[in-house]
Amino acid sequence: MMKQRKIVSVIQMIKLRSRIILMIAWDIIMIQVAVGMSILLRFDMSFEKVASDYWMNVISYAWINTLITLVIFMAFRLYTSLWKYAGIVEISSIAVACCCSSAFQFGGMRLLQYDMTRSYYIFYPVVLILLTIL
Repeated sequence: MMKQRKIVSVIQMIKLRSRIILMIAWDIIMIQVAVGMSILLRFDMSFEKVASDYWMNVISYAWINTLITLVIFMAFRLYTSLWKYAGIVEISSIAVACCCSSAFQFGGMRLLQYDMTRSYYIFYPVVLILLTIL
């Protein structure tokens, strides 16, 4: 009987860790999509209108942005919440975490002198919040 409980406990832990890994992978993808969508929204969803410098800047900063965002999401315990019962508290945590991530991105890109349109910094947190909630 004790052996069965240990087996069940190990299986539950594997399921939990697998779910967390999938959530992190999903967030990595959504962070990149949010960056692209934010630039495209500024330029009327037209790739041709976007200057190559903007693409190069976000690509150069992508790994830093992704890493910082994931750390912020972990700090806000977005990967330990029980999303089956998500409510206003979890949605608020997502919104605040995304705004913190955006603030760090703004500061980091300014510090490293990566130029970006002003509206990008308005679109990015909104798009990131919407994609993270999905």
